[in-house]
This record gives sequence, C-alpha cells and structure tokens, in this order.
Amino acid sequence: MKTFHARLFVLCLLCILSQGVSVFPVVSQESKPDEGSKKKVLRAGVDGVGVPVCIHCPPPDYSEKARAAKLEGSVLLDITVTPEGKATKVVLIKGLGEGLDEKAIEAVKSWKFKAAKDVTGEPVAVRVQVQVTFHLSK
Repeated sequence: MKTFHARLFVLCLLCILSQGVSVFPVVSQESKPDEGSKKKVLRAGVDGVGVPVCIHCPPPDYSEKARAAKLEGSVLLDITVTPEGKATKVVLIKGLGEGLDEKAIEAVKSWKFKAAKDVTGEPVAVRVQVQVTFHLSK
C-alpha cells in the first residue's frame, strides 16, 4: 500500500510540473504592500499596548427580517482602531444573519474611540475584537 501512495504522489507531482503550474506561490509587484500599509498594527492589550475605549457607541439598528424572526444574539467583529479613534478594517468573525451582521458592521464603523497607546504613551493603531449584542425591546 505504501508503494501505491508513493507512486500516486510522484504521478501527481509530475502532472503538476508538466502543466507548467508553479507549486510555490508567485508574488507579483501588484500584490506587494504599498508604503501606507507597512505601518504595524498592534494587538490591543499585548506587550504593554493599551486597549481602545469606545466614547461614542450608538446601538445598531435592527433589520426588518431579524425583527420579524425575533432574532437576538451577538455578532463578533475584529476591527482595527486607528490612532485617530476610528474603526476600520472590520472583519466578521461570528454572525447572526438576517441582516444583523451588516447592521453591526455599519454601527461599529460609526463609533468613536479613545485610541490605544503604546508603551511610550503614543496613540497607535490596534486590532481588537468587538461584540455587538442585539436585544429586542420588550
């Protein structure tokens, strides 16, 4: 059985190489980061870096679909908070669906934060996870 797997592996490798397909990723000039994206984004709360604090955090709106379905729960987002206190690069980690994911992202992008500071006390961009909870009013 081992020789069968070894032969199969060699055969697959030969097929790949005969087609001129690169086994290794090719990095083109277009995919290299530009100067603006080379700034390091730190992880909040790690290695002496502070945590941003939300100073204006209006709750998100409910989507009509979610309201009709009486859906409640939390959406988990990973965001970058800039030194200016704005939420950017919002990534959905765990969603609820029914339009609530989009409403949470929209709300967080409008929030204003007190920026995190590094060990020297300078405001820095940080990545942090944010939980947005949806509750129907009783």
